[in-house]
Amino acid sequence: MKSLVIYRCCDAELEVNEFKSVRPNWFNKLNCFKSYWDEYTRNPGLFDFIVLHDGPKKQFYEYIASKTDNIVKIDSRSNNTSLYKTFDIADKGFKDKSYRCVHFIEDDFIARPGFLTAVQKATERFGLATGFDHLDRYKRTDDITLGKDYVAFLKATNCHWRTAESTTCTWSCTKEVWNFIMPTVHKHGLQDRELFRDLYSQNIRLWTPLPGFSTTLDVNTLSPGIDWKQVNDLIKL
Repeated sequence: MKSLVIYRCCDAELEVNEFKSVRPNWFNKLNCFKSYWDEYTRNPGLFDFIVLHDGPKKQFYEYIASKTDNIVKIDSRSNNTSLYKTFDIADKGFKDKSYRCVHFIEDDFIARPGFLTAVQKATERFGLATGFDHLDRYKRTDDITLGKDYVAFLKATNCHWRTAESTTCTWSCTKEVWNFIMPTVHKHGLQDRELFRDLYSQNIRLWTPLPGFSTTLDVNTLSPGIDWKQVNDLIKL
């Protein structure tokens, strides 16, 4: 049974003068996409890959279109609207295609090789997972799960996983978990920390890898223990 990757993106931050102040100077949005596309192509038959593109068709859109025509095009130019559109795609995919898992991915994340199969296996085992080892978990002192987290070694991924309080809007879940959490996901939308705290109160735990298989490219929250610039430099467009 296949799983579904939903890649949510827009054409912002393609040029250095468009970068948010938190971006590393080597930030490359095309490389971010390519890291996930390479993962998909290394695993033929295991995943479907849908791109949700919001806004005008520029360089990023054209690059993606050179790889796939499985693109859902909208022009809301709204982070919130595009996020809810991915929820609709996931819900339809679980119902019509009976996907095993869905992976939600934002376009400012980069992944190292092995991401997709590792997170897939973790999602199948734990129900709710992310490839991102959020730096918040090492810096924050206000997590409601402090002292209450679990750690497990998952042989299928050859690494440890631990529960965490929250992550971004890049995460994965099984069909069974989705059917349970969907109302909560719709309730919180972009408020990701509130979402995962709410799920914790419902005894649904989020699991993250040690070290991370992916990271958001924000210099204040990079997943620790990995040279992400090297990961970026090894990607061939």
